[in-house]
Parts: sequence; structure tokens; C-alpha cells
Amino acid sequence: MAKGKNVRVSWTIDKKKLRSLSGDVKKRASKAVQETRADLAREMRSRAPRREGELAESIKEYEPGPTRGVVWVDAKHGIHVEYGTSRMPAQPFIRPAAKAVEAEWKKRAEAVFDE
Repeated sequence: MAKGKNVRVSWTIDKKKLRSLSGDVKKRASKAVQETRADLAREMRSRAPRREGELAESIKEYEPGPTRGVVWVDAKHGIHVEYGTSRMPAQPFIRPAAKAVEAEWKKRAEAVFDE
């Protein structure tokens, strides 16, 4: 990615509070994070502009911990597509994808403590 132009979308659950909760709540929190990570990756892939499919195929995800999910674009041109260049207009797909899954994330996060 181009220096200084990383796109970061982050939703978190307070780790201090999470440590003090029961195992069931922790499992629900982990499930909420991982489901949202998968939804975000799917949404980004569906919104990525397609020529040859390289951009959508470069969207990766992993679980670095039970309450963390990471999604990133591995294609070097991903940042240029998202923000545009002097020769190409922006075709945002990361930020709209994050906005599309945000409401569901909030529901899942609230439901962690409802059960």
C-alpha cells in the first residue's frame, strides 16, 4: 500500500471489561467479531471494481485473537482504487463496505450482553 494512505476500519470490544465476564459472554463476543469480519470481507469483495478479479481476490482476512478480526486488501493498487489518483477517479469499496456492515456489528455487539 502507498505510504500514509492506509484505510483502517476498527470496531472493538473493551478488553478489560471482557476479561471480567463469563466464558459464555466471551464466546459470544468472539463469534460477533468473527462473523462481522467475514461479513466485511464478503462485502468488500462484492463491491470491489472488477476487471480481472485480482482486487477482489486479494482481499484477505484472519483472526489474530478471539476478539479481533482483520480484513485487508493485498493488491498494491487497492489504495489507488479506493481513493483515486490524478489519472483515475476514486472507486471506493472499503469504506462503503464498512458502513454497510456497521449496523449489523452494533446489533451483534449489543446482543453479546443480552443473553
